[in-house]
Amino acid sequence: MNKPAGYICSNVSDKAPGKRAVDLLQPWLSQWEQKHKGQLPPRLFTVGRLDVATSGLLFLTNDGDWANKVIHPSANIIKEYWAALAQQPTPGQLRLLRAGTTIEGVHVRPKLVNMRPAAAAGSKGSTNKRAAVQIHVSEGKKHEVRLLVAAAGLQLLALERVRVGGFVLPKNLKVGGYMQLDAQALQRVLSGTGPAI
Repeated sequence: MNKPAGYICSNVSDKAPGKRAVDLLQPWLSQWEQKHKGQLPPRLFTVGRLDVATSGLLFLTNDGDWANKVIHPSANIIKEYWAALAQQPTPGQLRLLRAGTTIEGVHVRPKLVNMRPAAAAGSKGSTNKRAAVQIHVSEGKKHEVRLLVAAAGLQLLALERVRVGGFVLPKNLKVGGYMQLDAQALQRVLSGTGPAI
């Protein structure tokens, strides 16, 4: 799924009715129920989380074993984010960003920090011309990228996850859109091999 900002990663309907990422799959679930009359629909859940303000690549599944392989820190699967910033980072701020910060008592460092063309930042069609940074992480700490950016003294305008492992968010998958992955794509997520962006 290409999760829009404003949607939460929760299956609990009373938290934010109508604003859950899983609700964007309602057309697919309706088709599934038509084809499988009388059967209970699959219970889908998000693989990891993107906070409400973050957009981009999000997996939903009913396969707990696969989900655990993707999110467990021991798998060391890279998650790539593009961060749109309010200002161009100074060399000192980039050093701070690369040095990492302490989150929940653990020092975390991004695996990679690169400047990106400004047009690459934010959701597709973004007009932000300020600055964009590509950040790779594998820890999976809550708000990890946001906290890394803040610790470097930078103001985040938008955050988008564009890759998990070897699976890259397809450029033709519109915001709010979804697609079903085949076995080869599921393996690419775990293998960490895929095209560079």
